[in-house]
Amino acid sequence: MLKRWGFRHMRIYPKLVVTFLVVLLPLNLLSLYMNQASSENVKKEISSATLSKVHFYMGLIEAEILRVMKSEQNFILDEDLLLLALQGDLIDANAKREAFLRLEQRLDLLKGSSSFIENTLLHIPLLKRTITNKEILDELSAEYVPLRHISSRNDAPFVIWKDNMYLNFSYPERPNGIDKKEPQFVISLEVSQKEFQRVLMQLTDGLEDEALLIGEGNEWSLSSDPNNPITTKIFGEMKAKTDTSSNPYMQTVRVDGTNYIAFVEKSSDIGISLAVMIPEKQFLGPLKKYKQWIWYITVLTALIILLFSYRLYREIHFPLKRLIQAFRKVEQGDLEVKVTHSSSDEFSYLYMRFNEMVHQVKRLVQEVFEQKYRLRLSELKQLQSQINPHFLYNSYFSLYYMVKNKDDDQSVMQFIKYLGEYFQYITRDAVEEVPLSIEIKHAINYVAIQNIRFKHRMQTHISLVPEIAERLTVPRLILQPIIENAYKHGLEEKVDKGILRIHFAQIDGFFEVAIEDNGTQLSDEAIVNLEKKLRNVGPGEETTGIINVHRRLVIRYGEDSGLFISRGKLGGFQVVVRIPVMDTK
Repeated sequence: MLKRWGFRHMRIYPKLVVTFLVVLLPLNLLSLYMNQASSENVKKEISSATLSKVHFYMGLIEAEILRVMKSEQNFILDEDLLLLALQGDLIDANAKREAFLRLEQRLDLLKGSSSFIENTLLHIPLLKRTITNKEILDELSAEYVPLRHISSRNDAPFVIWKDNMYLNFSYPERPNGIDKKEPQFVISLEVSQKEFQRVLMQLTDGLEDEALLIGEGNEWSLSSDPNNPITTKIFGEMKAKTDTSSNPYMQTVRVDGTNYIAFVEKSSDIGISLAVMIPEKQFLGPLKKYKQWIWYITVLTALIILLFSYRLYREIHFPLKRLIQAFRKVEQGDLEVKVTHSSSDEFSYLYMRFNEMVHQVKRLVQEVFEQKYRLRLSELKQLQSQINPHFLYNSYFSLYYMVKNKDDDQSVMQFIKYLGEYFQYITRDAVEEVPLSIEIKHAINYVAIQNIRFKHRMQTHISLVPEIAERLTVPRLILQPIIENAYKHGLEEKVDKGILRIHFAQIDGFFEVAIEDNGTQLSDEAIVNLEKKLRNVGPGEETTGIINVHRRLVIRYGEDSGLFISRGKLGGFQVVVRIPVMDTK
């Protein structure tokens, strides 16, 4: 469709406008759909959370009422109560008074054990006395007669009398209408309706929320706000629409033109129901406002797209034009190009990264050139070492004198083997890198040849080669030039007691090869100057020996690798070859 309208031939500004409209308008329409779907999801989430909250508070009330009823029933085990209820008219006054006091204390403890208990009363018909948590009455209180034959049941624990709620226990229990004998004692716990109202208020989050505690069979109710006339109407509607098929359950109640959603859970243990009523507008009211705002935003989005596209056209077109011109200069080989931007915006960062890229390209070009130069130089040095007549003559003269002096055949064969392996390794041009273990083996062959040449003048100490050397790959001929340098500049003038030590170690993520001699030819100043030369040699500069090895390692592994020169523990010259262990290519 865009092609039919000639989209390809449009200028940037109309393209931006059309593109933003095509992208953003469907998103706005999708937002409308998501808002509708979210309404249902939010309703489900709030419903689930509210039902969980109702279940939690129902559990608290249920557990507390059952605990209080159990404590009430435990009075049948009280010795003082049994004595007064069964033989109170036979004991003396002092014993009776002490028993009264102890029972009064127990009743006070029972009241203090639960915030749901307002008062505790103990009626003893035999003595025609009532004991409370506050006092001992000389006669039975008014609550006795209506409550004497009623005991709270687990499925209907609350007894209502004169708008008061009681947890009542009559002992022994007698079914109503069957046996009208006086009970031995009656315990009446007056329930604190204020405490229940406080708990119900904790259930309500909004100003228009209501919470109800409903008795078995909807006979009574207790509201979080008894002064609110809406509560009575809601209770009346709920009685007419009670859902007994599920527990917990939800139902919608309409009162005075407002829909309320009731979340109800009934306790199977104590028979009461806990309900929370929330106006339906609290569920979907905010989402309806969001829907209106989405329409407003859709219209506003179209206007913003027009303005933003024009501004974007100006902010992007000109900086991109400068950047493209700079790229063309780089394509032509100009690596000195640099672009700047007056504003501190994204293009400033882009220009900075472009300049950094050009700098990196320039550096990489130089490094590639230098690496090729070092490689060619290394090949040249290798070729020179292959045709080095000095080493070749000395080796053959050593072999000649070994045969002439009639040395044992085993020594001669070993020397020939060392020479063969040595020349085989340095003439192998097929690979540029080898496992470090093979490079170490070549260096040890070279040391073995020199030991035969110098015989008793030199001592060599070589530590065991770690297994990790087999997994590390290094450039060829990085150890022999260092050992050759040790013999030439450190040990050549030693008449006896010359020492060459080669040690291997793995330290802080690097594999190190330490090559050390006890020669005294190099002064401290010469060692310092050589170390500086290692660090400061430039691309294309003529290098030989260990400097060439150092530059090859730095180019291959980075600045933290290479050769590190110092005065060794033997008093001579020490070179440490450092290779990163992480690099196992």
